[in-house]
Amino acid sequence: MFAAMDETVQEGPTGIYYVVAVAVTIADRVTAKKAALGVIGAPGRTRPFHWRTEGVKARNKMMGCLADVGAIAHVAIHFPTDRHKYAQARADDLEVIIPELVREGVSDLIIETRETAEDNRDRVVILNKLEEMKRSGAFAYDWLPKSEPTLWLADGVCGAVYGMLKGQTTYYEQLRRSGVIDQLIYLPQEMRQSRLPS
Repeated sequence: MFAAMDETVQEGPTGIYYVVAVAVTIADRVTAKKAALGVIGAPGRTRPFHWRTEGVKARNKMMGCLADVGAIAHVAIHFPTDRHKYAQARADDLEVIIPELVREGVSDLIIETRETAEDNRDRVVILNKLEEMKRSGAFAYDWLPKSEPTLWLADGVCGAVYGMLKGQTTYYEQLRRSGVIDQLIYLPQEMRQSRLPS
């Protein structure tokens, strides 16, 4: 199975939410890519899909696309998050999501690339978790730029969750009704430990 991962940060009245979302598809990567490209629908458009800059039409198409490719979302929400500890929040989110993906049978994960040092921190967290699970050989992962259309699926999930955290639940509820989102994983204060590599 194929999966794509993205992140979003939402500042609420009581603190900062750091969200990591992974869209797992039953469709193969080629089919998922074609479906994601169909969301933007404008011939010749070169700008990637990005939830925050899209209009209602593109957002609605993304909701339909996620259902069409049989996406199942795994979403970890770290809250409250210290403004200077996003790296730790991301590591904590990854630590709970990777086992979910392995259990689901994901064999190929792509992650939106950031800076090299940040991608390397992700790699260490993933490798440590896979080693702990004794599954390092059965799980491939890579980092790709935002221009990769399959990453837009995870961006759509992040956008719906971002809206829900702001009290705008329309898209989130749509994903719940279509079965894309079943539950959210919250990481409360007492669950956190310092796990980041130095």
